[in-house]
Amino acid sequence: MRSARGPKSIIANFRIVASILAKIMALSEVYGPDKVARAIEDAFEFTAFSSDYIANILEQRERLPIQPGPLHLTRRSDLLDVELAPVDISVYDPADTASTPDNA
Repeated sequence: MRSARGPKSIIANFRIVASILAKIMALSEVYGPDKVARAIEDAFEFTAFSSDYIANILEQRERLPIQPGPLHLTRRSDLLDVELAPVDISVYDPADTASTPDNA
């Protein structure tokens, strides 16, 4: 009786695994071994073993997050009515620091 997993299926599986490993090695050359190793660990956590999934993780991590721009107010009525008290900068006067109790 012949096994369902004959030599042809074993060779086909070997080729698939070799292809996946070749893609992962190529990713390692592009992104570096440390980043690829971390992506592989994260992929294993989600039981995703495809090299495409690992490539997707690496690509997402390389993208720069979109930074929000400054708020532009077009009407004067949109401005906030904020009033600040005047700042006392006498604490920064070097002549007054000699007479403070901390220096005594």
